[in-house]
Amino acid sequence: MKLLIFLIFLVSCQYQKEDLKQIGLSSVCHEEKSSVTSENLTKLEVKLAGFYRRYVKVLDCNFDTRMDYQSLLELKNSEPEVYKKQREEILALLANEDLTNKSDDFKKAFLINAYNFIAIDIVVENSNANLIKSIANLGGTNSFNAFWDDENFGYDVAGKWLSLDGIEKEELAEITGGADARIHFAVICASAGCPVLLDVPFNEKDLEHQLDFVTQAGLRLPRMFSPGIGKVSLSGIFQWYEQDFINDASRDKSCGDDKKCLRTFLQRYLDKDVAADTSKIEYIKYDWNLNKV
Repeated sequence: MKLLIFLIFLVSCQYQKEDLKQIGLSSVCHEEKSSVTSENLTKLEVKLAGFYRRYVKVLDCNFDTRMDYQSLLELKNSEPEVYKKQREEILALLANEDLTNKSDDFKKAFLINAYNFIAIDIVVENSNANLIKSIANLGGTNSFNAFWDDENFGYDVAGKWLSLDGIEKEELAEITGGADARIHFAVICASAGCPVLLDVPFNEKDLEHQLDFVTQAGLRLPRMFSPGIGKVSLSGIFQWYEQDFINDASRDKSCGDDKKCLRTFLQRYLDKDVAADTSKIEYIKYDWNLNKV
């Protein structure tokens, strides 16, 4: 029975090749490399496209990615001027963006891109000869200072000085009303327990498709979702942001109690039989080691 559930799960998570090419991860299960064009992309998104192309590695035959921090650190140490120029160009575009009169989708795409680049930058900027082991330990073991301490780990984001938490829990939450839980599959905390980092930047035009995809791709991974008999194991993000998942699931109509709401959310992106049983929920231990190659 357990094998049958797993097979249904795998079949339910197959994606069309053209979908993959449109929103990233196009080298999954085939040899083509993902690509984006400058059409409809901002200057920031074009810069990030080149950055991701060099440093985000797609794992073959799996909807998953790893970040090549080591190559970025080697560039920092061996060619500091090249590294500095690349970094400062992206940071300037993050700082100088004017979000006035921009659509919500533009703002969300911009803020997600900002979060993901900043998380990567924090790792590399706080590594010297060797990579740090975990972003969670910066400022003290399991302190998580890198997420909330805007004095030491803050960045200029469209004219606001923000921490990672400020981007996710304040700016993005304000736009979504805390009712779009896909955001938590899109922002990547530089850790192995995180969902999938797309190998292309988010953009206004494709945002809805991209958010759906990263949610589906994330739920395919055992670290995010693992079905069992009489129970389901979920990533810690479902526990930390439980209310967002409930709000998301009940946007159109009431979904019942909390567990039923989680099931409603899961069934949007998974085979209904696979996500049917949420009567018993266990949370998977989060891996805060780097999501490195």
